[in-house]
Amino acid sequence: MTPSAPLIDPTPEELAAQLDAAAVSPGRDWGKVVAAMEGRREGVGVVDAADPYGVCWWTDRLGRRHCALHGNRDPLRVGGVSVGWSSTRHPLEWIAPPLASGWRGRSGRREFVVICRCGVVGTPESVGWMGQTCGPCHDREQEGVTTTSLPAGGIHRIHLAPSGRLVVVQEPGLGPDRYGPAQTALTAYAPPWEGPPLWERSWEGCRPVAASEDLVAVADEGELDLIDARDGTYRRTFRTGPETILQLAFAGPGRRTVVALDPDRLRFWDTNTAVDHPRHVSRGSHPIGCILGVTHDGSRVVRGPGVTEAPIEVYEVASGRLIDRLENSFAADFGGHACLADGSFCLLGLREATWVFRHWSPGAPPGFLATLFGPAARRPDRVSELGHCSLLATDGERLLTRDGDALHVLEGRSLRSLGTFSPGRGLFPTTAAFAPGGALILSNADTLVVWPWRELFAVE
Repeated sequence: MTPSAPLIDPTPEELAAQLDAAAVSPGRDWGKVVAAMEGRREGVGVVDAADPYGVCWWTDRLGRRHCALHGNRDPLRVGGVSVGWSSTRHPLEWIAPPLASGWRGRSGRREFVVICRCGVVGTPESVGWMGQTCGPCHDREQEGVTTTSLPAGGIHRIHLAPSGRLVVVQEPGLGPDRYGPAQTALTAYAPPWEGPPLWERSWEGCRPVAASEDLVAVADEGELDLIDARDGTYRRTFRTGPETILQLAFAGPGRRTVVALDPDRLRFWDTNTAVDHPRHVSRGSHPIGCILGVTHDGSRVVRGPGVTEAPIEVYEVASGRLIDRLENSFAADFGGHACLADGSFCLLGLREATWVFRHWSPGAPPGFLATLFGPAARRPDRVSELGHCSLLATDGERLLTRDGDALHVLEGRSLRSLGTFSPGRGLFPTTAAFAPGGALILSNADTLVVWPWRELFAVE
């Protein structure tokens, strides 16, 4: 079930009405549940075995009781209507906003912390938590001061420039609870990503998007639109023809080259020239490409296959030439990829029901024969059964991954875990980016948040 909006100091009748509205079989006497909450400052209770949900509540420093309903996969059956208590979950997992609470691993122990949108992290007591924000933010809101707010709903991807400028890509027309034609909406924010956006623009349909420090590229119908990343004004259009563009990226010196990933090729446009046609067109050796990566220095792009064992290809941006092939043994799902600051490439994939991390050091420039006939596929220099199912982000030195119900910050070369955090409610981000100043920007499609990752993951 979808967690309900929290109630503050509800009457027994209001709480019973919310329980009845969530139940599959309404009309029950909820007095037993309401009575069981009396005398407890907080709790996470399982209400019904037939309707797998529960009620949780928590009392703030002013004595206000915050109540919400939550989903529960393992309800405790004690008669027709029952109340069982959970000792491993915290009520603020459902009362606090999404991705604003969870369990931090520190020195071998597990502690519950909350994250306010102002950036403060700590236990609910240490930050004076008031249900939705920390104590100081709550006081400012009571005085009529607006605190930090970021866009929500239909978030597909986020793009972060080196300066910290954020472009949020939303597709609000998609999803079972969203109606209307699909569209791609872009919203730009300057750090610290609060207040009104720098600019907003939208296109009909779902469009591939890429962003650099200066430009934003959007693949429209037969065209490639370039937008000024600073103010959202139109800069120019490249004619791309009827071919389908799957992904876009900026590469090359100053990230002034737009790279388009088509099903069977790469195309390179130089944004510094007035020429409309691409500077290079490179045909891939396999028909379907789904991975497009750019090395940390921008000099090379990586093209990966779909769910096949075809080699991963590396192209030089300056010439468009194929200069390296990486052996690929993943015939099933990919969990993500990353280009590290030393020029190496990492790929997480599923092999024989095991998530495996493969790492390739930077390849030497190809020799004459390799240029003529293409380089042989190069094996990875390290293969690790990591067990993590998703590689979400990198800052060139570290990786953000997911393992079961926990997020990890890993050292990129050694894969040593630097810290862990398990978000409340079992919610996980689907896209993320390391930002300047120790921030980590994350989204789970419906929510966009900013975490101070060093403090949250207890990284030295």
